[in-house]
Amino acid sequence: MKEKIFISYIIPCYNVQDYLPRCLESLSQQKIESDGEIEFILVNDGSTDKTLSLLKDFSVKEERAIVIDQTNRGVSAARNAGLNIAKGEYVFFLDSDDWLTDDASQILYDVCHNDEPDIIITNAYKIDEGVLNIRREWDPCMGVKEGVYGTIEFAHRVHRLPFSFKAYRREILVSHQIHFIENLRVGEVYAFFLDAMTFSQSIAFTDRRIMNYLVRDSSVMRTVNLEQSTKEHMPELCKEASYKRSLFDIVYLFSFVNYVNKASYTSEIGCFLWQINKDPIFRDLKKYFILKEKGFNARTKHSWLHILFPVSVSYRLLRFGHSR
Repeated sequence: MKEKIFISYIIPCYNVQDYLPRCLESLSQQKIESDGEIEFILVNDGSTDKTLSLLKDFSVKEERAIVIDQTNRGVSAARNAGLNIAKGEYVFFLDSDDWLTDDASQILYDVCHNDEPDIIITNAYKIDEGVLNIRREWDPCMGVKEGVYGTIEFAHRVHRLPFSFKAYRREILVSHQIHFIENLRVGEVYAFFLDAMTFSQSIAFTDRRIMNYLVRDSSVMRTVNLEQSTKEHMPELCKEASYKRSLFDIVYLFSFVNYVNKASYTSEIGCFLWQINKDPIFRDLKKYFILKEKGFNARTKHSWLHILFPVSVSYRLLRFGHSR
């Protein structure tokens, strides 16, 4: 492998023997028609099925692949293990049940041909498990045209801050010691993005789709976690409407749609919702939506319950009402 590596794909893997072959095949198709090289860092996180065997077989055939085998420590620790040894100018975190388009790496390289943005945001296809022949276009950056923007300019233009499909300039992550929070199992992706965004100067967006995102029944929606560093280092970001909309919508989906009907109340869920519920930006936004909404609906009910009751009570009330 040449020393100059353009991008490092980091793929955490845990008991994904049924999904992994498609992901690995998409990696083998990656190429850049220039001097940019690619590496694949595959982290086996204590799998008990044939995942590790598939990774080792792939590394024998694919010289660009590096396999890390560690005891089960969670997806954030697996991503951090890959990030610690990555050599690429950029890093891209890919889930092992998703897969890249054949031209993904070339698209990312072309975006950086004239500029060196700190973060690259792309589009993707969204695919529901069991209907792989139906691909839906997923546009995470509504309101933004293709191009390179200053960080605050991007936040001002975008309707909501996007949550996935990003490549990060590794120098930014290393110089500011940005890693995934390993004891945070909900919101780790978005917390990582906010940290990186806080220290970034420029964000590029391409409307080309570089990956297929598989929505599995067992998937956990990654949700927002407010990071103190954002308020300290880029407080103007917290004032942007896109930040506020994203915060409200993601917490709404988390507590009412995704978790309430799937999981009983736990201390981890409670700590997460309590942290956001006490944030003045979110509380003001809830009041704004209550006044703006006409009538009593699911969204206003959700907001009133969170305002009037402790998190532990409001969550259980929502869960009780949703199960009826």
